[in-house]
Amino acid sequence: MPNKYFVFLYTPGENWVPDRPVTEQPLAGHVDYMQRLHTEHRVIIEGPFKDHTGMLGIIEAASLDDALAIVNSDPAVMGGVVQAAVHPWHPSVTGFVDKKPW
Repeated sequence: MPNKYFVFLYTPGENWVPDRPVTEQPLAGHVDYMQRLHTEHRVIIEGPFKDHTGMLGIIEAASLDDALAIVNSDPAVMGGVVQAAVHPWHPSVTGFVDKKPW
């Protein structure tokens, strides 16, 4: 089965603290969750936008439903700090799939 990649986009949710950068949002559970997923090689890369408007990441999952389950289990999503959108993604850079950077 070929690898399936998904991009997730986090934007401020109802519990986002206005006028505070991403680094000052209540994201402790999110950070631990993302670190675990990275260790499990499910999150390829993830991080905040420098303009503090949200975050973006790429995950590897078996299906869109699996990707949604991963994102929706993030404590930041569950706590309403961020809202999530997930999109299927096809890397077009030659060698990306064969030469995983992680």
